[in-house]
Amino acid sequence: MRSTQDLLAELNEESTKHWVVMMVVAFEKSTIFVEPGAQLQLLNEAVLTGGHPIGLIAVDKAQNQLTIRTETYPENTGMEEQCETLLRTLTSTLEASLRAR
Repeated sequence: MRSTQDLLAELNEESTKHWVVMMVVAFEKSTIFVEPGAQLQLLNEAVLTGGHPIGLIAVDKAQNQLTIRTETYPENTGMEEQCETLLRTLTSTLEASLRAR
């Protein structure tokens, strides 16, 4: 597993390529989103309290169209299906929320 510092650096780098990007940290019964520029302490505390960084959700904007993509971290070996399912669910919720605006 990469360090939380490395994950945060990747998130910050990805933020230069997308309109919106966030890291998804999953807990047993909840999920949080870490935004670019977040303090390392926030991510460290999430991991120390049982959170598992599973991947990224990125939103790109071109003209009047939004494109949402997900990326599961390669460290999630053996949990790929669960991570991808959660990211798909979150993406569907995000799409519905954006359409309602």
